[in-house]
Amino acid sequence: MEQTRVLVQAAQDHLTHNGAGGATPPQRAAQAGYTGRVLGELLATGPDRDPAPVLEAWLDVAEARAVVLDPVSRDIGLAQHLGADGWTRWSIVTGAPL
Repeated sequence: MEQTRVLVQAAQDHLTHNGAGGATPPQRAAQAGYTGRVLGELLATGPDRDPAPVLEAWLDVAEARAVVLDPVSRDIGLAQHLGADGWTRWSIVTGAPL
């Protein structure tokens, strides 16, 4: 699910939490076969291929930090895509079993 997400975002050159037709992260997760509850989604784009600065940036923002460190979260989907423009797109979705 998240790999598709970063590929679409690279093609659109646009970061958004809503997918094609306005699909939300929980809707996209269900379409991909995920049966748990989606807790959060984080997106990033930039010239850095190393995941450490991306994680550090997310941890510096209270709302993003809450997604990364949510104690309820048990599942994670993570994707990275290097676009033709040399920029990397990152997507992470967290969830928990029902």
